[in-house]
Amino acid sequence: MKNKILFLLIILNLLISCKKVNLLTPSIIPPPTEFKNNEKIPQYPTPTPVLPIPPEKTEEKNIIVTPEIVKDGIVFGGYGRRFKFNNEWHILATNEYKYDPNTKILTPTYKGAILKIDNNGKTITKIHSISLNDDLEKTEYWTNLNSRKVLIEQDKVKIPTGGTYEVVYKYPDKKYEYKNIKFYRDNFRYISDVLFNLKGKNTSDLINWIDSPDTCKREYILHKLNFDNPNFQGRIGSAHWEVKLLYFKGKFLLFTHPTVYDYYTNGFIPPSSEDFYLDSKYYYTIEVGKDTSDPKNWKTNEAPWGRRGVIDYYRYDGTKIYISGGSTYKYQYNASDGYWYIMSSEAYAADVLDGI
Repeated sequence: MKNKILFLLIILNLLISCKKVNLLTPSIIPPPTEFKNNEKIPQYPTPTPVLPIPPEKTEEKNIIVTPEIVKDGIVFGGYGRRFKFNNEWHILATNEYKYDPNTKILTPTYKGAILKIDNNGKTITKIHSISLNDDLEKTEYWTNLNSRKVLIEQDKVKIPTGGTYEVVYKYPDKKYEYKNIKFYRDNFRYISDVLFNLKGKNTSDLINWIDSPDTCKREYILHKLNFDNPNFQGRIGSAHWEVKLLYFKGKFLLFTHPTVYDYYTNGFIPPSSEDFYLDSKYYYTIEVGKDTSDPKNWKTNEAPWGRRGVIDYYRYDGTKIYISGGSTYKYQYNASDGYWYIMSSEAYAADVLDGI
């Protein structure tokens, strides 16, 4: 018995003297967590602030809407262009309603109204309108009066619907010949005038429109040639390739080419010259409103496609003009007979090049 008691005391002593152990602690402790670089952590948006609490007391007011009633309960809305015609003010209204003052309801009745306002502004008279079943976008008087192109005069309104322009060519006063070039064109010419003839329609009552063959005519005169004081059309014009004048976005664009006389006034190319070109990499522009007869008003521009003698196609997308294809020609000197010949040509693919 004593031995058992002694054994128990020894065991108890050992337990008391041993290091305390946390039985809930894991036997394997993982490494510390590696957090991402703070600089790479996205900046989240700031939360929306809480809206202020409205005041406890609010003041309520009735809103009174007074429609503009002409007569018989007619109301107009969607006002558009206002203009003066026959010394009287007019205005366009998209919508027309019948107003019921009892129910305060507007009922659509017509559309596309032309209204006349008297001098004191107190009386509105409807001149014309169309049925709700009609299409305003296909109604001639409505689209014409709302167009930016319409011209409103004292007693007539007109609008251009199309037109043409004519380029007038003239020839030098004397005949010119090259001294040492074989096989060349000698029909030298230049542009002297540009004639505009805009066709359109006009009206005297704002409703009925008739064709007007001569809505607008205008002549633009270009400067004359001067051999001793040449301008960009050269001393004697051009003959080698086509001279072309285009009208685009309020400007004239002129494409022309030099002649031998623009480089050598005697028409003789020295044998010592390098390979010779009569193509041009320049074009000239002027705003239509400026004096076209003054060479100083014309601007010289370098074409993005470089030198061209012939251009296959001109194209445009409403913003720029582009060219497609074309070719250029080089003259070389032949010492055996003392003449210059077109010895090589370079044709360009029909790709659309940078626009101007």
